[in-house]
Amino acid sequence: MTSAEQPPTTVPKKKERVITKPTPPPSVSLAYLLLRGTTASILGCPIGDSQDCLPSLMQPSYIKDKYASGKFSISLGKKQGNLCALDIPENVQWQEKLLDAIEEGVNTVIANDLNVNVVKYKRQDAIDKFGMGMLDQSLMKMPKKPKDNDHFLNIVVVDGVVVGVPPGPVLAKT
Repeated sequence: MTSAEQPPTTVPKKKERVITKPTPPPSVSLAYLLLRGTTASILGCPIGDSQDCLPSLMQPSYIKDKYASGKFSISLGKKQGNLCALDIPENVQWQEKLLDAIEEGVNTVIANDLNVNVVKYKRQDAIDKFGMGMLDQSLMKMPKKPKDNDHFLNIVVVDGVVVGVPPGPVLAKT
């Protein structure tokens, strides 16, 4: 057999990478939503009402840390949070006082032992009813190839605190 007569070579297919989204502990999912709601309340931020004021998705730091933890950020507008009713102070001491106030607010919500209600909604109906403020950046757009469950959202409602889509299951009470 000459080189001109050799059968075509086939290139083996790469294994398709399956990426699974880690599920956070229920306490971390609820803490994420309580912090978002309390931060918006204390700072007077229109979280979700503007592309300049969106919460990030929660980083699963609990995987590396080996305990219930998570990280997220909230864009508050330009450098000093100009979309908020309260300006973010430049002084580090005042920033610490602001963080203490947010912590105290969340601790008050937890101490009130409020019910946590979870409601499954059709995605578009939920957006029409509650707006985009309940979504983090990862949920702003539908996936390119949506699955059936992408058309629904599990919405958490803690009366007087927050309406939001958690990154995972949540506790039944604050």
